[in-house]
Amino acid sequence: MKTFILLLLFAALPLFSQGTQSDTVWTKHIFPDEIVEAMFTKDGSNIIVAAKDKLLVYQTETGEKIHEISLKELNYDSQVADLDISPDGSQFVIATLNGRIIIFNTFTLDTIKTYHLMQQIGDNIKYSRDGKKLLIITSEQIAEFVNYIAVYDIETNDTIRIHDDGLICRICVSENSNYFIAYSETTYHRVKLWDAETYTEICELGQHDNDIWDLDFSPDGKYAASAAWDGKVKVWDIEQRKLLKNLEHQYKHNLVTQCSFSRDSKYIISSGGGIDYNIISIWNVSSWEITYIYPNPYGAAISLDIHNTNNYILSGGGYNLYLLNAKWEPISVKENNIIEKNILYPNPTDNVVTIEFIVNSPEIIQIKIIDEHGNLIEILQNGLQEAGQHSLKWNASGFASGIYFCKIEGRNINKIFKINVNK
Repeated sequence: MKTFILLLLFAALPLFSQGTQSDTVWTKHIFPDEIVEAMFTKDGSNIIVAAKDKLLVYQTETGEKIHEISLKELNYDSQVADLDISPDGSQFVIATLNGRIIIFNTFTLDTIKTYHLMQQIGDNIKYSRDGKKLLIITSEQIAEFVNYIAVYDIETNDTIRIHDDGLICRICVSENSNYFIAYSETTYHRVKLWDAETYTEICELGQHDNDIWDLDFSPDGKYAASAAWDGKVKVWDIEQRKLLKNLEHQYKHNLVTQCSFSRDSKYIISSGGGIDYNIISIWNVSSWEITYIYPNPYGAAISLDIHNTNNYILSGGGYNLYLLNAKWEPISVKENNIIEKNILYPNPTDNVVTIEFIVNSPEIIQIKIIDEHGNLIEILQNGLQEAGQHSLKWNASGFASGIYFCKIEGRNINKIFKINVNK
């Protein structure tokens, strides 16, 4: 269900390479292969993509496809449900919808082991912290469908079940603490903290108002995050067992599909939006301010991963895979980039500024206001503009006196204009 909905979101997005080449390193359109999950290898050299019925491997820096494996050629007659890479990076696992687990060697792609759980597998499979076990969301029908976590011992093939009073739909294992978190659905959409050694529930951290689509731990183990279709990313303090911050993933539609912490645990990324407006936002965990926004079409990812160097962000969903340059800190604005001051009026202003610009041919244009430190203030425009002269207005009445900048970006335009707000 998750894959189908995100495919609809991505299918509606135009394929577009930003004129400011700093956002994207490369873009792949892999139709007819539909992305289920995409992850960097632990050494960061490659990207493993689990598609609907095959595995694809790309070289990170160049985007070159270096391997492709069809599940049908391996005599597996089901589709991929999820992918995860072991903590030491030596192997990775995929789970198929019909309950089969297949473990591969990361470097040779040889099959190490297969196992059939005999139950339907949901959207999640995760390695334990020591890499010796797999935590798998499975379901079976007794009187009704029941979701539970199957803990599979890779060496012995033993499996234990973890039940909950609700439907366990998603899990995330901390890489630096003995915890995992799970999304449990009953009447409420709950985030629960579990002991990863005893597999016992510790506490309920809190709730969302709609389906939770992603969970993540900060690499230092201090925080956890949950992203949901209520338009919120909630950050949880693991030591205090409480909500630390409620982040509003803004802009038009309440469809937050992914969240992920940077490798240094200083930032959190939220991804989502809706069919006509999909963005990725970076938040500073200390100030809780947005430091950068990647515009449509990079958002609404069905998978989101951070490179081990913290230099790249991998975003994928539907048929599209994006490698983005990570922009954790606000980009400074240099005075010598400012041109054509006469298209903003009145300037200086204490109220509304009219911004005029010309588009020579139809293209996607993003217009945003930033402050003198490079912090994003507001996005005024993000979408297709027909050829011709255009104008829009920015209401500065609610902002303090000072210097602001208007950035206009597109395939054939990249300009910055200075605005003086003087009250």
